[in-house]
Amino acid sequence: MKILTMLCLLISVVLSMAFEIEIVGYTTSDWTSVKFDVCTLDGKILRYDGSGECSIIPYGFSIHKPQFDSSRVTFRLKLDLAGEGFSKVCIEKGDIGETWVEIFLMANGKKLKIGEFKNSENVLGDPTNRKEFFINQKSALGRSKGFFEVPSSPRRCKRLVLAFYYAWYGTPDGPMGNGRWLHWYGPGMYYQGTNHPLRGLYDSWDEKVLEDHMREALESGIDGFVVSWWGPGSYETDTVKKMLRISHDMEKEGKRFYISVYYEGYEYSTEEEAFNDLCFVIDEFAKDRGFLKINGKPVIFIYSRAINSISRKGWENVMKRIRETGRDAIFVADTMDGKFAKIFGGLHIYNVCGAFRKLPAMEVGLRFLNYQARYNGVLYAMNIMPGYDDTHIRIPGFSVDRENGKLYEELWKLVLEI
Repeated sequence: MKILTMLCLLISVVLSMAFEIEIVGYTTSDWTSVKFDVCTLDGKILRYDGSGECSIIPYGFSIHKPQFDSSRVTFRLKLDLAGEGFSKVCIEKGDIGETWVEIFLMANGKKLKIGEFKNSENVLGDPTNRKEFFINQKSALGRSKGFFEVPSSPRRCKRLVLAFYYAWYGTPDGPMGNGRWLHWYGPGMYYQGTNHPLRGLYDSWDEKVLEDHMREALESGIDGFVVSWWGPGSYETDTVKKMLRISHDMEKEGKRFYISVYYEGYEYSTEEEAFNDLCFVIDEFAKDRGFLKINGKPVIFIYSRAINSISRKGWENVMKRIRETGRDAIFVADTMDGKFAKIFGGLHIYNVCGAFRKLPAMEVGLRFLNYQARYNGVLYAMNIMPGYDDTHIRIPGFSVDRENGKLYEELWKLVLEI
């Protein structure tokens, strides 16, 4: 079970500081990255001439070209960085060519040069050829008025712990399976799971199973389920309705358990399909008192498959059309792009192990997402995973070691910190 901790946006009431820098430079390496020891809040690529592409990353920017491409690329970009200054610039690159950058602090419409840095080295035993530069940049900042405040406000809701829940399982003797195995087994009766349920293979239309899962989750400190949902007419539609009814019975006992949905979308979704499906969620599920709401607005999660199957402009159209009908919700998109998330109202990353692979990178990436949410004024739901292993069901697949529980524990510590 993947655990999703819902951290409401703008966690702190303390105003955070930030500053803007401009970077110009070139690279003749086939890849390079320039990183700082503070987090990126926002960035804009002002100019990029040459092959490959430039991307804003959590602690700076990166450039990727075709392998062994030594052509010269020039660039100019602006970054908003969190904090009151940085003391280190790190340049990584491929084994060919060099990277040079000149960095300026932007203050009152003027540029104040911080320094210029170059990496043309090949470092034995280091595939990133990492070179670090330490600077006394705060002295430059101290002479300027280059700071601005990152918006902040009190938490909008209490912290909730949610879990992604999959309601697509059927057994031959169960009401959903009705003579068939659904999702438990693939072709050739190959078991599709990495682990095996202690209660045995169950049917997701069995209300006793659903109730047991909901009560067990609540006893474990989980406030609700985000139920995987594949559109009107899917098996999961009936399951969601059953779970909402069960939540009513639990409420009568003084036990509050919330239900939301995870809109999976389709590989080639259209704007019209997304509009109709999300309107269905609001009309058929979200009006129920058991559905998760924040300040009266239903909270609906949208998976990356759906997000990536429609263009940015397409999603703008979908959200606008939904709101023009008088419907509204907080849509929590599976994206790392805070600006894009403003279209929806919230952001999360479903598979943090897949996105970042190692604990140090997860800590960096999840802090970056927190900054992105605060900077763009959207809800942030931080995903926690105890580990990951899909090598049993995919070739080649990948795994992230649980480290005897350390991964899970450290991510929880990060939740409580931010």
